[in-house]
Parts: sequence; C-alpha cells; structure tokens
Amino acid sequence: MGDGNLHGRKGKSMTNINTNLVIVIRTLLVSLTSTLLILSECFAANINIPICSETISKPRSVAFEPLRPWTYPEIAFEKGQEGNVVYQFTIDVDATVVLKCMVVGTGSSDLDDAILSRYGGAKAILPRDYSFERDKDIVYQDAIVASYKREYRSRQVGNDIKSYDKMKPLFAPDPVYPGESLNKREEGTVEVIGQMNISGRVESVQITRSSGYPLLDGSAMAAMSFLQIPASNTSLRIKRVFTFKLR
Repeated sequence: MGDGNLHGRKGKSMTNINTNLVIVIRTLLVSLTSTLLILSECFAANINIPICSETISKPRSVAFEPLRPWTYPEIAFEKGQEGNVVYQFTIDVDATVVLKCMVVGTGSSDLDDAILSRYGGAKAILPRDYSFERDKDIVYQDAIVASYKREYRSRQVGNDIKSYDKMKPLFAPDPVYPGESLNKREEGTVEVIGQMNISGRVESVQITRSSGYPLLDGSAMAAMSFLQIPASNTSLRIKRVFTFKLR
C-alpha cells in the first residue's frame, strides 16, 4: 500500500515536471521566435529594403529627433560615388520610423546602406493632432544627399576646423567611461571632428587621433554625435578632445 502511494506520488510529480518543462520550452520558443522576427525586421528596415513601386506625388514628411551620424563608406569615397537617396517610411505606434522602401538610390549599395542605417530606431517628432489609429497607414517620403565634394572637404585638415573651446554649444555631453575599460584600466586621449549641418546638429564623426582602445574611441564618438550648436547659414567642422584617465 505504501509502495502504491509512493508510485502514485512519483507519477504525479513526473507529470508536473513534464508539464512545467513543456511550458518552459514553449516560452523559450516564443521568445526566440519574437527575437528572430525583431532582428529580421531591423535588418530589412536598415539595409535590405525593397525598391518602391511608385513615388508619392505630394509627399508628406516629418521632423526627426537627432539621428545617428553616418560614416561615408571608404569604398564609395575611393570611387567618388555620391547621389540622392529618396525613401518612404511609416511611423509605428511609439513614433519609431519604419523604413518601407527606397524610391531612388545612389547606385552604390554601400552608400545607400550607410545612409539608411541612421534611421534604424529613429524617432519622429509628431504633430500634436497626430493619431496613430487614424494616421497609421500614411506613407511619408523624404530624401537625403550624399555629397562626395562635401565629404572630401571634410577630410581635409585646414583652417575650417573650429575648436570646441571657442564654441558656445547648446548641448555637449561628456563621454561615458565604459565599464569594461575601467575594469581593464584603459586610459587614453581621443580627438574627434564632427561635421555640423546648418541646423547645428552632427552629420558625421571622424576620429583623427585614437586612444588605441575601441571602447574609449566609441564612447568619444557617441558623445560627439550628440553635440548641438546654434544654427547658422554654413556648415562647420568642430574638433573635440576627450581624455579618459583613471583616478
């Protein structure tokens, strides 16, 4: 009798374990599937968007929050490639820009990808009367120019580089000391140059002096990318120097 009760408890216990195991496996599969879908959507949105079947005769556009700077691909620069990228996008419920298709490209996939990558996860500044339920099907269209001449000028070291010390920035965050760099006791100085547009925001960032440590260089570039200065009628190149030193 006692053995019968023991086996019965074991059977119920095994059933509960099997049920819990199935739940755990299902949860992991759902999580993995969701992750793969998100990654595939991000990948498609950033670089492999299709060619649009038609253009919009009266395109609508919106303003964006500060976009990530993009770097002119070396292969495109060496070939002197430039051009316009015209793209269409929709806006998600959380104001995230979702790239839909490309109307016109530069003819260089490397250049197109570099330009469009800055819109990955970008946020739109929506008007006050915007309603997602009402406006979710609106397709917007915008364009950006990749100028070889401007990129060439920006790479020339000359008197057109303005020192950050002489500027009065609107917003100039300091870089974050990466935790891994702290643990490894990495120190160094990073010199970066930011290409500013007429709106006073950073278009691209170039390292002119490396610390020798990728994490420190990346932190300096990230800080530079958020620099904001007063708008002007000309684009500027501004140099900043960041020193990472352990205390």
